[in-house]
Amino acid sequence: MLVQDVAGAASTGTARLRVMHAAVGVGTVDVYATAPDADLAASAPIATIAFQEAGDVLDLSPGDYQIRVTPTGDPATVIFDAGTATLIGGEDILAVAVNNTTASTQPILLLVADTTSGDSDVVQDVNGEAATRFVHASPDAGPLDVLVDDVAEVEGIVYTEFAETEGRAPATYDIEVTAAGDPLTSLFQVDIELNSGGYYESTALGSVLAVPVEPPAAEEFTVGLTAFGIHDFRRIATDTKLRVDQGSLLYAAGADIYVVEAGTDITTATATAAGAVIGDSTGFITLDPGSYDIVITVVDEVTMLDVEVFRMNGVALAAGGIYSAIAIDDLINVGALDIIALDDLAP
Repeated sequence: MLVQDVAGAASTGTARLRVMHAAVGVGTVDVYATAPDADLAASAPIATIAFQEAGDVLDLSPGDYQIRVTPTGDPATVIFDAGTATLIGGEDILAVAVNNTTASTQPILLLVADTTSGDSDVVQDVNGEAATRFVHASPDAGPLDVLVDDVAEVEGIVYTEFAETEGRAPATYDIEVTAAGDPLTSLFQVDIELNSGGYYESTALGSVLAVPVEPPAAEEFTVGLTAFGIHDFRRIATDTKLRVDQGSLLYAAGADIYVVEAGTDITTATATAAGAVIGDSTGFITLDPGSYDIVITVVDEVTMLDVEVFRMNGVALAAGGIYSAIAIDDLINVGALDIIALDDLAP
């Protein structure tokens, strides 16, 4: 454990900075704090730090700095770039370099804390890539193409399939979903901003029909992209993480999702996500590693009793695992649900 050994807050005339190296597998590094866009080859590092070591406490003049990290003696190879950061007089900053757990291929990110105010943040590499995933969960939309800035990047994807892309530069992209091979039949279009290190998922939900066949009283839906949020891909060594999304058109008006220890009587359990309408999600929930049942129920309109429409028993969730799934309509067994298994849950 590192204890910031600075007596009291930094003076109002300077900002104090200390960096610790806690990134496993990353060798000794040089840390630079320069004027924005300064040539590192002509700059001196403020610290050279080996794994599990911390640099000295540094007093810096308030102002704009570009914090960059390189392998020792190799200023041309930047393995982390925080971009321009403003250091304020009176701040007492502790920055810990840890292994990157985001979609970016850069090896590290920074955990930054102001020990004076207690504020903390995770700082991504400004040049880190984003990753995307598109899931086809519209039962009657047919094969789809996904265009990114008018270029087809996913072609002919069908119901229950998903496609992933990595290494996309942070920017705002025009995303359009069309009928496969028919760019003039646009089903959905939206601008999506991708940030460094983010893992984004969009899912085609709903129906291309004006009124779904089952049930006749269901609301009208059209195919649209529903983002279930940025994935939290930080693995926790001692815990496991699970997320279940509601993508059923048949039960678009609401279903109860249960994630319970294996063998639990769900009639005595509380739903993890109650009344989840199409597009809702449990979000990632953190659990102890073990065996779990995933159960989805709906209210029978005749008896007004809960009826199971999906059950997956004895799902083994391992420590450090990330598991997610989308509940969808089973086209073979009418009235039942199936899932699209994603991440570690995928076969």
